[in-house]
Amino acid sequence: MTSRSSPRATGTWLCLVLALMTLSASVSSQNENQWGGEDGQPALCDISEDLVFNGTNANNSVGWQVSLGDRIPGSEPSAHFRAAVEENITAWGWEVHTQQHVSHGMNLTNLFGTLNGTGDEERGRIVISAHYDSRNVADKDLNVSNQSLPVPGANDAASGAAILIELARIIPAMNLTQDITLFWNDAEDQNDNYTLGAEAWADNLSDDEIDTMESFVLLDMVGDRDLQLQSIYIGNSTLKSRAQTLGGALGMVNGTTSCTGENGDGTMQYNITAYVGDDHQHPDALGIPTLSFMDPQYGEKVPG
Repeated sequence: MTSRSSPRATGTWLCLVLALMTLSASVSSQNENQWGGEDGQPALCDISEDLVFNGTNANNSVGWQVSLGDRIPGSEPSAHFRAAVEENITAWGWEVHTQQHVSHGMNLTNLFGTLNGTGDEERGRIVISAHYDSRNVADKDLNVSNQSLPVPGANDAASGAAILIELARIIPAMNLTQDITLFWNDAEDQNDNYTLGAEAWADNLSDDEIDTMESFVLLDMVGDRDLQLQSIYIGNSTLKSRAQTLGGALGMVNGTTSCTGENGDGTMQYNITAYVGDDHQHPDALGIPTLSFMDPQYGEKVPG
C-alpha cells in the first residue's frame, strides 16, 4: 500500500475544485467560451494563477483525524471531530449547524458550514460534501486477524473531510457570488449500511432547497499518493466535462498541456468509468446536478 497523497498532489486537485466554483459552474450557463475553445484556456489559466491552497494543511488534518480514534457514529472521537471543525470554521466566517438522525439503530450527526455569497440571485447554492465517519469493522482486510477491528479511515474518510476543512479556510477570501455549503456527512460506511447521512439529508430537503441547489460535489477516497480520479457513474455530464477541461489546464490529464506548459500527469482519467454507489446518488435522484471526485482503487495501479 502507498501512503497518503503528497501535499503537491493534494493542492493541485484542490485547485481543481476551487476553479470549478470560481468559474460559472451552472449547467445551464450559456457562456461556454470559458470552458474550452480559443478563448477558454486563457480564462482557465487566469483563474488557476489566483488560487491559493495548502496541501500540507490537508495532509496534517488527515493525521489529526486518525489520532482522534475511530470516528464511528455516536462515538466520542466523532463528537471531538465536529467540535474542532465548528470552532475553526466559525472563526473563518462560516455559519455552522448540525442535523441529527436515527437510522439502522445508529445516531447520526451531519455537520454543515454555510457561507452566503455576495448576492447574485441567478446563481444557486453549491454543496460540497465528504463523509467523516470511519468504518466500524475492517471486514475486507487481507489479514484475517484485523477483520474484526475498526478501520483507521485515513483515505476512506479523513482525506475528503480534510479537503473540506481546507476549502473552508480558503473560500471566504474568494468573495464568491453564490452560497456555498460544506457538508460533512455521517454514516457513509457502517456494517452493511451505506450513505445513511447523505440519504437522511436528501430525504429532508424542501422543494425550494432542491430547486435552488446548483450542484452537489462529492469528495471520497482522495488521499492516495498514486491518485487517479475516474469518471464515477451517476453524475452530470456537463460538470464532468468541465472538470476534465479544468484538469487539463492544471496538468492533470494525459495528452494535454497545462497552463504552465507541463505535460499532463494522468491524475484525471475520465476515460475510465467506475460504477460506485456513493453519497451523491441521493441528490442525483432528486434531479440535482452532481459530480463525484474519487479514486476507487487505493494503492499503486497495476495495468491489466
